Amino acid sequence: MEQYCIVLSTFETEDQAKPAIDRVLSEKLAACIQVLNIGSYYVWNGALCNDKEVLVLFKTSSRLYEELKYLLEEIHPYDTPEIICIPIQSGAEGYLQWIDEVT
Repeated sequence: MEQYCIVLSTFETEDQAKPAIDRVLSEKLAACIQVLNIGSYYVWNGALCNDKEVLVLFKTSSRLYEELKYLLEEIHPYDTPEIICIPIQSGAEGYLQWIDEVT
């Protein structure tokens, strides 16, 4: 069975994320993308920060991760975007097959 993963990234707003989402889907680098409203607490340049953001979850195959990461680094508006890959240990066979078909 092929390996799968979820890639996480954050954006200021869903409107800001939309061009990246559209591009990733059009280039077939993810099968499904979900957007969640979150609050982020972090340290940036020595200052404590607290911002509302959107967390974007890209469901894809592991073989596409490097290409997806490269694309996000290229088009992301943040200077240092969050791009984290979480392997999927297991999942419903039909769903994983669908990821293969779409990507």
